[in-house]
Order: sequence, then structure tokens, then C-alpha cells
Amino acid sequence: MANSVHALFQALAHAGDERELRLRFMDMAGEHFGVQRWGIYLFDEQSRLAAVDVCGVANVDAFVECYEKVGRAVDPVLSYVVERHAPAHEELVLPPGGWKQCELYQRCCAYYDHEHIMTGPIVGSCLHSFVSLYSNTTDPTNETPFPVSHSPNTARATSC
Repeated sequence: MANSVHALFQALAHAGDERELRLRFMDMAGEHFGVQRWGIYLFDEQSRLAAVDVCGVANVDAFVECYEKVGRAVDPVLSYVVERHAPAHEELVLPPGGWKQCELYQRCCAYYDHEHIMTGPIVGSCLHSFVSLYSNTTDPTNETPFPVSHSPNTARATSC
């Protein structure tokens, strides 16, 4: 990570409402996680997209439409997050080398140059709010800019 996320978590914890939480996350996520693209997705009680903010993705509306049409239904990372209420990276969810063979990557993420994804629940609204980070890092010495932990203790410590 580019910087400690403590300041980001503090800012999110002190947000007065959903709008403030969204603004704080969008203002700080890129710097703290060192990613080129990030977003916050809010779903209603029927799991329909209620609001979305995305930064760094060209043609955001087309990306969101593509993800909603063909991506979300086959998103193994989001499924993991919803089931376990814990953050996940594609390397945690898929077998080694599985990301580029994954239907989500092939049908949605490859076109938008998302070489890595990480998604996590927003504490307090776990079933309906998620943050996602995307990276186009292709540096062979640093395949993923996100720390990937395969420890269940890490997931429990950050789950809601």
C-alpha cells in the first residue's frame, strides 16, 4: 500500500452519513491504496445498484453498465465478500493464474484494463455497500499492489 490506511479508516468511521462516507472514500482511496481506479457501490435491499462512484475508469457509465449486465453475476470476488463479509482479492478467491481465465475478467475487466481487483464490505452495511479497488499494474516484480493474505484471521479481523 502506498500509505497507512489508518487515516482513511478514521475518516470513514467519523463520516456523519452515507454521502459523507462516499465522498471521503473517493477522495482518499487512490492515495492510500496506490491504485489507479477505485469505486464505491451501494446496493438497495433487493441487491440492485442504488448508487455508484468510480474514479479513474474511462467511460464510467459503460463500465458500470457492462459490470451490471455481465460482470456482477459472475464476480467471484464479490460473491466471496457477500458470503463472508470480509475483503477479498482475486488471488485469494481464485486458483493461481485463474484471474485471466475468469469469466469476469474476460467479459468485463480485461476491456477496462483491470489487472487486479479487491473488494470489501463497508462496515455497518455489509450486505449492501462495497468498495472496490482496481489496478492495471503489470510490473512483473510487483504483480499486485494490494497485500494479499490467505489467512482466515485477517478476514475475521476486518469483517463486520
